[in-house]
Amino acid sequence: MKKKILVLGSTGYIASSFIKNYKNKYKILASVRHKRKSEHKIFHNTKIIIEDILKKNFAKHKEDSIKAVVYSISLNAKESEKNYQLSKKINYLAVKFFCKFVKKYNIKKLIKLSTVKVYGNQPNFIINEKTKTNPKDNYSKHILNADRYLENFCKKNQIKYHILRVSNGFGKPSLKSKEAQKVLVNSFVIQALKKSVIQIKTKKNIIKNFISISDVVKCINFLISKNNVQSGVFLLSGKKNKSLLKLAFEISEIFLKKYKKIIKVNNNFDSPKIINPNFKINSNNLKKIGFSNLKKNYNQDIKDLINFYSKI
Repeated sequence: MKKKILVLGSTGYIASSFIKNYKNKYKILASVRHKRKSEHKIFHNTKIIIEDILKKNFAKHKEDSIKAVVYSISLNAKESEKNYQLSKKINYLAVKFFCKFVKKYNIKKLIKLSTVKVYGNQPNFIINEKTKTNPKDNYSKHILNADRYLENFCKKNQIKYHILRVSNGFGKPSLKSKEAQKVLVNSFVIQALKKSVIQIKTKKNIIKNFISISDVVKCINFLISKNNVQSGVFLLSGKKNKSLLKLAFEISEIFLKKYKKIIKVNNNFDSPKIINPNFKINSNNLKKIGFSNLKKNYNQDIKDLINFYSKI
């Protein structure tokens, strides 16, 4: 019998990709706020719950035999900075509210999507799970508070939990959404398609870590399927770090080689010098428990992105 998995934030970038890739492996219970989005073909053969986690009637019906929850509800960093109260409500209070229903559902495992931004915006050192957190904006502060609340709640109630702090995900989305368009790599591709220019807007040439969305959902599947993995926080990063300038030029080279299209790369850097050359994310804790099947080359992901956004 297929495991029943409750996915919260099902129309989001990561959650929708997980559903698309694993809906035939699991019995998916997809929680969405708006019926219209749930009519997309990726939700075929899934059970839909039209509910808002922040409303009092959330989980008004009883669902038995849920083996795990994938919690993927968040308000992005840009919107969070615009509205502190909304950020607090969606990125923190929603987790507290949902925990009230965990016992009702008799849930035994929670997987929460988090972010490496809780360690700072552009650190110049190696990050691991023991690194001191240093959130700099509304988004990362509220996400961190939610992580801590969930961790304490699960420990107190003997519920297995995995908090997955992910680096910069990118790749072809499963649903057309503004959220996916704002992802850094995706936004570079869209700029190149629309304007034949990639404009880097930051003042500094920063190194970031990038990971394919397909690797992120593989990790979620791994954590669901492995019953012997201990609870805790795990960092999930891609194989390579790239500076913003290098990333932009690599995308422009793909356009030139594959599509014979010249893409200019512009920047507003104070200096082209990389300001955080020692930055690295250590994902060894995931490797220790057996997850290491990450892509080494992202060129095909970029090509898939180009094909996807060229048709919109």
